[in-house]
Amino acid sequence: MNRWLLITTAGVALLGCDKDTCDAKPGIKVNDGNNYAYEATFDVQSVDIAAETDVTVCFDQVSTDVRGRSLDPANIVKVSLSEFSLTPDEVAAKVVTNDLKQSDTAVYFERDLMGTSFEGATCVNLTDFEILGNAFIPENETDENPSSTWLFTMWSTSAYGRDDILMSVIIRPVAGETNTQVELTDDSSILGFTPDMTALDSAPACAIEAKQTFDWSALTVDTSGHEWDVRSADKLLIGKIKGSVKDAERDFLQLDEIAEELYTMTVYGQTFAKLVDDGSTDQIDQEGNSIWPIDLDGNTFEGFTEDGTWLLGIECSTCTSPAPLFLTVLDVGPPAE
Repeated sequence: MNRWLLITTAGVALLGCDKDTCDAKPGIKVNDGNNYAYEATFDVQSVDIAAETDVTVCFDQVSTDVRGRSLDPANIVKVSLSEFSLTPDEVAAKVVTNDLKQSDTAVYFERDLMGTSFEGATCVNLTDFEILGNAFIPENETDENPSSTWLFTMWSTSAYGRDDILMSVIIRPVAGETNTQVELTDDSSILGFTPDMTALDSAPACAIEAKQTFDWSALTVDTSGHEWDVRSADKLLIGKIKGSVKDAERDFLQLDEIAEELYTMTVYGQTFAKLVDDGSTDQIDQEGNSIWPIDLDGNTFEGFTEDGTWLLGIECSTCTSPAPLFLTVLDVGPPAE
């Protein structure tokens, strides 16, 4: 028996920043009024399975992830199996708002695929899962429990270092049920996302400015309304698309694929960054990360241009939602004289 749940949530951005013009004092400073807002939905299919019994879960029919991006099911990094002390509605709501806490998790097991004997596998058994050398034993774990939710999830690590949820399904152990097969499809879970990037106060920036900096110390909340946390806000994003802001809104969940230019930089614990290489001899930090925004080919960001639409943001690379914690549209003016 399949069941569906639909959860809707809204991210709130505060408005009301004075718009400056590009002048001889380069540097982008933002506050909560520069952030975008969004509404998100997470539809997750539920499949009843035999309780306290080994079950086979297959994902060979999955060709598109929850963000609408194409994928090869034989190239999945890992799969996980989590039991949450929450209802299915609560799990889905917390996924899209980054509210899932360790305290919500009763049980967590995983199966690494890439780089193991399971590489290329598109089916796994519950008994294949383990954690810290401890095997998953269905007879001990998957009893019928209406107050908890089991979530099977496919994961990958993006080229930009983000932990990506690719597809999920809820499995519901039911006493007396005989089903021992779960088949994921492109419809097993669907993430809907409606961003609003037109109501925000765009942030002014100068084109091709060698001393361009970014200061986000005035941010107090992220786009989901949580208190700003420099520990989760760990990845800076600079992107340029050919189209308009409306195009960015339409293809929001695929911005990493449609961007004409995309640069990232680790900013864990920071609230300020230099965006353009100023000639410093240090190119990487102690962790081996570039101290300048770079693209996938290792090219450093050289400055904004007056063509296209430039976006500047900060994301959480380990959060469940792909929504950046902060994202604004830049109003790029001519270079300062």
